[in-house]
Amino acid sequence: MTAMKNIIVTGGSGTIGTAIAEVLLRNGYKVYVVDVKEPEKKANQVFIHCDVTKYDDLTKAFRKEFDGSAVDGIVTVAGGVLPEEWSDFSDTDMEVIRKSIELNLVGHINAVHAVLPYLIASKEDKSITMISSINGMAAYRMAGYSASKAGLAGFMYGIAKEMGEKGIRVNVVSPGTVVTELTLRESKKEWSKLREGTLTGQFAVPEDIAQLVYMLICNKSIAGQNIVIDSGQLIKK
Repeated sequence: MTAMKNIIVTGGSGTIGTAIAEVLLRNGYKVYVVDVKEPEKKANQVFIHCDVTKYDDLTKAFRKEFDGSAVDGIVTVAGGVLPEEWSDFSDTDMEVIRKSIELNLVGHINAVHAVLPYLIASKEDKSITMISSINGMAAYRMAGYSASKAGLAGFMYGIAKEMGEKGIRVNVVSPGTVVTELTLRESKKEWSKLREGTLTGQFAVPEDIAQLVYMLICNKSIAGQNIVIDSGQLIKK
C-alpha cells in the first residue's frame, strides 16, 4: 500500500490556501496547514500554528512535526497586501514597506529553507510551489507588495537548478485578479473596469488556482516556471 504523501500549505487558512488544501485532501494527500489562524478541522489535515515571518519558530515547528520523517511538497501561500500599503510610494511609511516584504517575500523564503531537510529526505517526487501575483510585474500604489512578488520569481529562478539536482521541482504561480469573499468586499476595486481588462470577461476563483497548483505537484515535467493565471489581463494590457 502506497504511503500518503505529506504536503505543507502555508497560509492554508486563507481563501486560496483553503482551496488548495481541499483539492489536495480530495486527492489523497495529508495536508499540514501552517498559519496563525486555525482552519476548520478535517480528516488528514494537521494544523501547525506558526508565523512564517519568524524563521526560528518555523524550524522548531517543523522539527517537532517531521523529525525522522519526510515532506513531499510545500505550497507557500501566506501573504497579502497590507491595508496601509494602498498609497503612493512617496507617502508610504518605510516600515510598511518592510513589513510587506517580510510577509510576502521573506516569509516564503523562510518556509522553503526550513522545510528543505524534510523535502530532501523524501524518496518521492517532490516540489516547491510558491504563490505570487501578476502584480510582481507592476502594481499601482503597492510598491512593497509588487517588489515582493517580483522577488518570488527571482528567488525561484535562483534556486531552481540547485533544487532540481536534489530532485525537487520549483515553480511559481502568478494569479491575476481572483474573486473571493474578501475581494468582493473591497470597495476600491472597480469590477466592471477590471473585467474589461481581461480577455475572457471573467476572473479566476480560488478553485482555479488550487487546480493549477495540484497539476504542478503531480506533473513531473514542469520545473523552473512562473505560470500566470490571469484571464489574459497581462496580454490585454
